[in-house]
Amino acid sequence: MTYLYGTLTSLKRIQVYRLQAGLTEDERVFLEAAEIGNLDVIKVLLENDKVKVDCCDQQGRTALEMAVTGNDVEIVCYLLERSSARHIHKALLAAADNDMERICELILDHPHYRDSVRRETERRAAEMAGEEGVAFLEDVNTDSRFSHANLSKLLLEVLLRAAKRNNFQIVKKIMMCGVFLEEPHDYFCACADCTLERREDFKVFTTRRLDTYSALASPAYISLTAEDPIMFAFYLSRKFRRLSEIEGEYKQTYLELDQQVQNFTLAMLDQCQSSDEVKTVLSGKCRPMDNNYDDSGGGTTSADETGDERGTILPLVYTAVRMEQKK
Repeated sequence: MTYLYGTLTSLKRIQVYRLQAGLTEDERVFLEAAEIGNLDVIKVLLENDKVKVDCCDQQGRTALEMAVTGNDVEIVCYLLERSSARHIHKALLAAADNDMERICELILDHPHYRDSVRRETERRAAEMAGEEGVAFLEDVNTDSRFSHANLSKLLLEVLLRAAKRNNFQIVKKIMMCGVFLEEPHDYFCACADCTLERREDFKVFTTRRLDTYSALASPAYISLTAEDPIMFAFYLSRKFRRLSEIEGEYKQTYLELDQQVQNFTLAMLDQCQSSDEVKTVLSGKCRPMDNNYDDSGGGTTSADETGDERGTILPLVYTAVRMEQKK
């Protein structure tokens, strides 16, 4: 009976959403003004209570999202002060999707994000200092969507999109909020989280893995996070070749990511200004990869694979050969 009631309630909500009235004339004018950048019209309609700031068009876009897409900083600043937390986050996603670096910075400076980041930073600092029993209570006026329990998840979504687009500045801004990508568990991992995610929706599970690896393979993200970018690119390259054999439905995509990280390695070497610099890079000691960099199912990468053998003249070249870096 409870299940039936829940189903009927869900159907009712869907019907209400689908059968809701279309845009009023004022709402249509308001959204058009946001799209073309007419701030005066927007002010008149909002200040006279003709429309609600969060009204959406048939595609679910708010005036704030349209202003972000149009890169209209003035309108974005005006609407940010009046929009709900949910639509502010959608606007941040739109900014990341459209490489709007200045607008991303403006949105991240909004109190919803700024205060939440500050509280999270204080909480982590207290934990690192070993302070026990310290409770950081959320402001009663703070939207629960921006509690520190949800903040990382919200910003991680933005980081994924920015990294996939290889936008260095936006990736850097999000990472400065303390958000980083975590490499997915092994495809065959049987931990509780992976098992649950597979059971709930296998398509979402595999797609999320692919999105995360696409972001990890971003030259911008590798440059900002990897202690040894070239060795990390080698590791990802080998990882992607292995995944292309396991996840057949995404084989072509993983092979493309393999080519992407190999091209990144070449681009790094292209930054050398002289033959001596190239020789220095190629002669550098290749650090053994730890467990986090091992994709063979367990243990660390051997000394043979890292080129850390005595007598090796060009360790990096030796490592590249061992790890099948054809380029």
